[in-house]
Amino acid sequence: MKFLVTTKICTYQLKNKMKKLLLFIIPLIIIGCGPQKEELSETGKILNGSHKLCNLRTVKADTVQSGKHYFAFKDDKITFCWTLNDKSVTITTLNMNMVRFSYNDTDEPTIKFRWVPSKHTDIEDIFREKLEYVIITCNENDIPNKNKK
Repeated sequence: MKFLVTTKICTYQLKNKMKKLLLFIIPLIIIGCGPQKEELSETGKILNGSHKLCNLRTVKADTVQSGKHYFAFKDDKITFCWTLNDKSVTITTLNMNMVRFSYNDTDEPTIKFRWVPSKHTDIEDIFREKLEYVIITCNENDIPNKNKK
C-alpha cells in the first residue's frame, strides 16, 4: 500500500512539473515561431527611409544659377538629385508615371522609394527592374506651375 501511495504522489508531482514546464515552453515556442524581423537586403540598405533632395544648379553660358530648384522636367521625365544612406549624392531621372507628389510645408524636400525586394546592389539595375514608384514630399511651390500635371 505504501508503494501505491508513493507512486501516486510521484505521479502527481511529475504532472505538476510537466504542467509548469509546458507553461514555460509553449510561450517560448510561440514567440520563436512568430514573425521574424527581416534583415534588409542590399537594395533595402540603399533605398530604405527618406532621402533628402538637393538643389539643382543650372548652368547657362558662364554663369551658374542657384536657388530652390529641386527638379528638372523634360518631356515625360523628371530629374532630381538626392542623398543616399551613405551620405553620397546621385542624380536620377525617372518617368513621371513613377512619381507621386505629397505636398506639405516643408523646407527640405524628401523622397521615399517603393521597390520589389531583390539582391541587386546597382542603383541603375534597381531603378530599371525593381522600382515600383517614388513618393516626393515637398512644398507645392517647389514644383514649377507649368510642369504640374
